[in-house]
Order: sequence, then structure tokens, then C-alpha cells
Amino acid sequence: MSLSQIKSLITYRQTNEPENPSKGELWLHLTTKSVKVYNGTSWDIIWIGLPGYGFIIGGSYGGNYTSEIERITFPFDSGTATLLGNISYTKGYMSGFNSTNYGFLTGGQNTVAISTVERIEFPLDSGNSSAVGNLVQSRTAGAGCNSSLHGYTLGGQNSSVKITNVDRLTFPFDSGTSNQVGNLSITTTNVPGGLNASLYGYLCGGYGTSYWHSNIERITFPFDSGTSSHVGNTTMSRYGLAACNSTIYGFLGGGLTDPTYRSIIERFTFPFDSGTANHVGNLTTTRFNPAAVNSTTHGYFCGSGPTSSFSSIERIIFPFDSGTSTAIGNLNHSVAVHSTCDNTDFITQFV
Repeated sequence: MSLSQIKSLITYRQTNEPENPSKGELWLHLTTKSVKVYNGTSWDIIWIGLPGYGFIIGGSYGGNYTSEIERITFPFDSGTATLLGNISYTKGYMSGFNSTNYGFLTGGQNTVAISTVERIEFPLDSGNSSAVGNLVQSRTAGAGCNSSLHGYTLGGQNSSVKITNVDRLTFPFDSGTSNQVGNLSITTTNVPGGLNASLYGYLCGGYGTSYWHSNIERITFPFDSGTSSHVGNTTMSRYGLAACNSTIYGFLGGGLTDPTYRSIIERFTFPFDSGTANHVGNLTTTRFNPAAVNSTTHGYFCGSGPTSSFSSIERIIFPFDSGTSTAIGNLNHSVAVHSTCDNTDFITQFV
């Protein structure tokens, strides 16, 4: 059958073979991570995915920055993350996002803001990242999101100067400099939350010129010029929060509304173009500057803490509309201001 006969959305996301399918429907097999299309009589495999992984990278523990890369294998429900290798040098406050085949870390800081773009190749069983290029300017404490074709670095700061630039790189990006393609409508830094739907990228919360804010900003892919749109707000102003997403929802966890540390988990529904996010539950504890990854079925909040870093990993099950996250394991170190990416692919998540 031709690709023109394939429907635009995955119909089934399950392990058991679907009953009474129609021709052209897609089935994501949750165990093998393969995508199959029904040809009218049987299922044809059209894509085989890698095992699902979340990567936790860099950050600070014991008062020192680290270069370590750790990995959890989805659906990760117990144990300790696996140490795999290192990024090019010790740093934290990087922005993270992914393409089909690579995870990217942009910017960050050690003693000063950094412009480096680093890349890891999935599944990265062992080894180190590669420095493949640079941002337009050095920046730290921004956010990242991605479409299937581009990765975006949003906001941040260089020294005391707040940055509104939106930088874009085109996958697979193996050399060169990112392009400045637009701006945010506000200045924001100190780890706002970045996440993406199939058509949009979102930046949530953060610290402005002299205040923490509640803005949810949206860019429309492929976003090659212009300014982000203010489409709504979080339930409370805060910064140092973590963000992840399912196919239908964006999730925000933790943060700080000085002097109060937060355990709140908020949710908003894609394509979210107005309104306020909903408070749907809580983390098991307050977390400041955690980091988050997601599979197609779960969201994970990793590390950090209120006044000192810690190692625990918590999990929510999508669609998560009430309750409390579950503590399911640990990182190798208590770590804060770290970055994350995952290999949850647009083929499987946003077909």
C-alpha cells in the first residue's frame, strides 16, 4: 500500500493486537516500539524504534559541576540510573532537546556562560558526547524544545544580561552555528520549563528582569521568524521548574516562588492557546531545579531539591489528572541544575 493510504494519527497504542482494525490504521506496539500499518488483512511493520531512554546530564552535586551522562530505560519503575560517559566538560544549566537519532545539549555554564552545542547519539550505551557547534551567543539557564526537524533554545542569560533570543538548529546538526530566528515576548531565565507538542513549542514560567512570572509562551513550528505568543499562564508564578509532555498534555512540576518551594504538578491540554494550566497533583516533595524526561506513557522528574540537591526519581502515569507522583528510583548522585533529553520520537509520539 502507498504512504498516502496511511492515516495521520496512530490509532492504537497497546501490546495486544488490535481487534477489528480498518485499512490504513496505525498500531504502536508498546513493547517492541514498532509502528505497524494494517493493509486490510494483516499488519505491516513500517518503523522499528529503539528502546526508550531518558538521559540525565551534567549539573552540580557536592558544590561542584559534573560532566556525567546517566540513563534510565523506560518504563523505569525501580533501581538506579546507569552511568554511561561524559559531556565535554563539567557544567550545568544547559538546555536539552532531541531529534530522532540524537540528543542535544546547548549552552550552560561552569564559571561563565557557554555557547557550545553538544550531541549524543542514541542509544549511547557508553562513551561521550561530541561538541558539534555553537549557539549564536553564550547563554545559560534557558529552555529547550524541538519539532521533528529543528531544535530550539529559548531565553536564558549571559552574565547579568537576560536573553530573549530564540535560536534554531536544523537536524542532524553536526557542525556550524545555530540561527537566531526570533524572540520571546518576555525576558526569562533561571530554568523556565520547555516542552513541545506536534505543532508547537512552549516555554513556561521562569525569572524575568526582576520577578518570577507565570507566562506560558508558544512558538509555532517551524518558527523561522517573529516573536513567541503569550497564550496563557501557570497557576502560580515560579521559576526552576521542570517540564515534560505526553501526546495530549504538557506537564510542569516543582519550582520556587521565593521564598516558597513547590511540589505542584500542573497540566495543560494541547494545542493550548488560552487560559490557565490546571493543578492536577503533586510531587512527593518540593523540588527546585529538577529536570524531566518522558516516554510515551510516563513522565519522570529527576533530582534536585529545595535547599540542597538529592537523587530521587519520581514518575507520573499519563494522562495523570489527579494524585501524587511515585518515587521509583535514584540517580547515581544527588544533583541539581542538570539537563535532560530522551529518545521519545515524533514518529511514535506525534505521527
